Amino acid sequence: MAKKIVFLFLALTGTFLIVFLSTRGSADYASIEGGVSVWINDTFFSSSLSAPEVTAMSRFGWKAVGHVLLFLATGLFYELFFSCFESFRYKKPILFGIGLILAIAGEVTQLFTPTRSATFADIVINFASFSFLPAIRILYKKTR
Repeated sequence: MAKKIVFLFLALTGTFLIVFLSTRGSADYASIEGGVSVWINDTFFSSSLSAPEVTAMSRFGWKAVGHVLLFLATGLFYELFFSCFESFRYKKPILFGIGLILAIAGEVTQLFTPTRSATFADIVINFASFSFLPAIRILYKKTR
């Protein structure tokens, strides 16, 4: 019982972070982005990167964190939560439905956030990231 609660708590925390971070404007990330990018440029590249290269690196980093890692972790925790229910028949459709709803909701929320925009490509990245580990687990179970 404790595992179910922990997995559900972590899954809901990921859900909250996805929606909450979608409401944040780009100005909220600018100070963090700038500081981290400068530190990476100084530490790993001896300050040899140009300003456009540093900007591109920080945009890639935020995409990786926001779109991939957060959705990947949330999908994992939902998968672990649903795996606690052995006899429940509809866990796969519900799991992938949650992933699709979160992917769309995260981007639709950005439509109402100043300085943010939503793209179909981001929905695909979000859903693929959410679904990656559950899909690997399903494929692994089928091959065994």
